[in-house]
Amino acid sequence: MAGITPTTGTGPLIGQGFYPTSTQNAQNYINIMLPEIMPSVIYEGVRKARPTLRLLLKKTQKPMKGGWVPINQPVSFQTFGNNGNWSGMSGSFSIPTITNPIQNLQFLPTLYINPISYLLTEEVMMDSPNAVIDVVAQRITDAYETMFDNLNATILGTMGTNSLQMQGLYDIVDNGTNQSIWGGLSRANYTYLNSKIYSYNSALFTTTPTAYQIVHRYLLSFINDVNYRIPDVGITSMAVFTALTESMTNIERVNIQDPAKITDSRDWAVQVVSIDGVPILPDPSIQTNTIYFLNLNKLELATVPQLNFKLTPPADLQPTGQLGFVQTALIAGQFYSFEPAAHFQLTGFPGVSLA
Repeated sequence: MAGITPTTGTGPLIGQGFYPTSTQNAQNYINIMLPEIMPSVIYEGVRKARPTLRLLLKKTQKPMKGGWVPINQPVSFQTFGNNGNWSGMSGSFSIPTITNPIQNLQFLPTLYINPISYLLTEEVMMDSPNAVIDVVAQRITDAYETMFDNLNATILGTMGTNSLQMQGLYDIVDNGTNQSIWGGLSRANYTYLNSKIYSYNSALFTTTPTAYQIVHRYLLSFINDVNYRIPDVGITSMAVFTALTESMTNIERVNIQDPAKITDSRDWAVQVVSIDGVPILPDPSIQTNTIYFLNLNKLELATVPQLNFKLTPPADLQPTGQLGFVQTALIAGQFYSFEPAAHFQLTGFPGVSLA
């Protein structure tokens, strides 16, 4: 993930904050202040409150080569291994008809812009040792928190009809109901672009199933339907996760441990329940009774290094009739999957009510 390379500046240090002298401008002030803000906001804030976003940033984020360019991937929708022939001494065989099975998926990067404005008088106030709260620093911190809240909601949600917005899990793990076009291709024509969507149906069970049994049944159904492709992880709401943990009896094995032991990641710490070898983690940002089962190697969060998590230099607001400055915090990239069939949803899960 691209960071910010600050320039150096001089000035008196008072306590833990930096206070510019009268000879320094807003650029020097921001450059000195940023190193203290960024680690706390980006790393600590994301890890504590947004476990799925943290996982995706660590496991699926890749910088885009070439800057702001379309993301293209040739894909094949034909099985090439179905042309075999049995032959005798003659050595004769049938040659299949030549077709062009290659199609091209294309995704465009998106750009999220969050402006940050502050007055020249506010900057001057920071010159005083009596300033209790660094207002400018707080505004930048709030801007980055807002950015991550937006990115988190987008990735766990949907772009809807807004083509300028980044795609979310609800768009990727879809069978054409939410997004009929994927990467420029119709999901109706290319079923490989469709994810399995299972809706809980109690009629499939002879007796009332526990939450654990429901996940077990549909997880094995998916593995059977897609020729033994096992998901890497499942994510769900706190209500569904609670129903899962409370359904366990002494004959089932419950893994509630550091996910580093399951996913080889030491950067996010949440409780995990493992069912049929697939870890399921709760995310408080998910509010529906749905479980998303994902193959992480079939997801990609492509970022534009020159624009991602960047803070632009301050621009003078005097031409607009105000003594102040404006900066913009940026997130640039796209979230997508070249193989939506590698993921599935289990909807309508009977969750529980939390206190």
